[in-house]
Amino acid sequence: MSRARDLFDRLVAGGEAEVLSFIAQPVTEELFLDYKRSADDGIGAALHNTDRRNLAKAISGFGNSEGGVIVWGVDCRNDQTLGDIPTAPIRINSPVRFKTWLEQATSGLTVPPHDGVVHHAIAEGFVLSFVPAGSHPPYQTVGDLSYFIRAGSNFARAPHAVLAGLFGRKPQPLIQQHYLVPNKPSVEKPGKVKTQIGVVLKNFGLGIAENIFLNLRVASHPGRHCVISFVSANEPEVWWGRYALAQEVHMVTRTGYPLPPEAFVMPVTVDITLQEPLERDFAIEGLCGAAGSQSCRFEVRCSLLNMVNAFEALNRTAPPLANFEYQARKFNSLFYSDVPGLNVPG
Repeated sequence: MSRARDLFDRLVAGGEAEVLSFIAQPVTEELFLDYKRSADDGIGAALHNTDRRNLAKAISGFGNSEGGVIVWGVDCRNDQTLGDIPTAPIRINSPVRFKTWLEQATSGLTVPPHDGVVHHAIAEGFVLSFVPAGSHPPYQTVGDLSYFIRAGSNFARAPHAVLAGLFGRKPQPLIQQHYLVPNKPSVEKPGKVKTQIGVVLKNFGLGIAENIFLNLRVASHPGRHCVISFVSANEPEVWWGRYALAQEVHMVTRTGYPLPPEAFVMPVTVDITLQEPLERDFAIEGLCGAAGSQSCRFEVRCSLLNMVNAFEALNRTAPPLANFEYQARKFNSLFYSDVPGLNVPG
């Protein structure tokens, strides 16, 4: 028998005397026990909205934890030494009617409904609500769409990662890309501009990432005299990879190289050499992820118009390198203008 069920059966069997004994000792609120005073002491025409919210929170919190019991009709205050303690009975007017209201509300307070909740009226002005550990967790409250767990003597909103861990799913990694432009563009000779972009993989999740992978390919080549090349990180002990016709690269970390939350790696730098004629958009497409986690597709694209304007920013200056710093910043702002979340140097 669970601790929550034992408490409930003890209170049902003892009735008013047992409730008053809990107040007199006092028996503090704890993981399996919660006291509630009704917002209107049960004198209204229906269950008070505050009582409805408290019941929803308790069904979610106890159902997502180890179960528990609510004793309605008891005032509870915080004592700095003892914790949350019952201080006085504040009896429910017509406890049988109050129990009926609780029963009518129960099935509509969480998603999914908790079918194991039991309510019991004590004629002298108390109502007990028994919420066992749920058989179909997690339970979300309908009103504010929150998940609760019982933490000590409180119901606490549960972060997604905590819920995932509670119900058999470890906190997951989440690998997503962002980008670095490590250098300003260079002009090797008039009409030939070089730039590069680093593809960075960062773990935005709460779990440790393993077998991190990156697939990258040239989706649109800018022109017949342009050169796009993938330069992998010089870390053969970390990465395994292969190239396909200089247009694709596939990389994955070797066993034994995990990536913790908030950490990042840069497996590939894309070197870009532009020469006229510039004929099409430049674009690369990628897929990244890690073992057991959601994969992420992405694209880096520079439109033909922006590429021509960026190219001319460095090649239509007289003399060619006059005011180069300004023109280099202009090149970056044009060429990488459509790359989301990229902070280009300048």
